[in-house]
Amino acid sequence: MVKIIQFCQILLSLITVMIELVEEPGNGPLKRHRAINLVQDAIQHLPLEQKLAPWIMKALTSTKLIGWIIDMIVDARNKEKVQLVPAHD
Repeated sequence: MVKIIQFCQILLSLITVMIELVEEPGNGPLKRHRAINLVQDAIQHLPLEQKLAPWIMKALTSTKLIGWIIDMIVDARNKEKVQLVPAHD
């Protein structure tokens, strides 16, 4: 169980870093696709001791799950940016 939690921490860190790497104005779907590919590629290069059973790896590194996590992080960041903009009366 601890190993799964540690892997999830690594996964979330990778996703956050890759979002930053691909960030540029516009092209949301392309940036999302690039970030997913970068995360999946980085995971392939993790040391063997940080990997889990193949079926767990497949589930936790699926394009659908990583894409969903990216959407949640980007959405939270966008809402945070909007809230920081002063309201005009």
